[in-house]
Amino acid sequence: MVEQVSLGAGNWFFRFCLQHGPAALVGRPDLMVVRGDDAPIINVKAGREQPWHAAQVMISLYALPRALPQYRDARLASEIIYPTRRVQVPRGSVHNQFIHDLGDLYRAAVAELEVVAASIGAVLAI
Repeated sequence: MVEQVSLGAGNWFFRFCLQHGPAALVGRPDLMVVRGDDAPIINVKAGREQPWHAAQVMISLYALPRALPQYRDARLASEIIYPTRRVQVPRGSVHNQFIHDLGDLYRAAVAELEVVAASIGAVLAI
């Protein structure tokens, strides 16, 4: 499940509430510009390019049409702006394999949290 969470004053972010375990994947794009059916999601980075920056905006591309029905038919794309260049991340990059891998990552993180929680519980019981 993906939900829109209001922060007030017209600000919002997405909360990804995957139904397995205690963890939530949370994300918030820096800027979204809506022009008709076009809705580019823009993230601005001050430092060097990192491989995970593209995945970060791809998560927003995945979540936006699920969180906000008015964007289900929008032509979504994403752009990462670095100090020296811009990188386009097309909506087509959010394909079935990406969604599958995102689910695998989430399940692995939940498994780690469950191990940590069990360890803390064991320590507290002593």
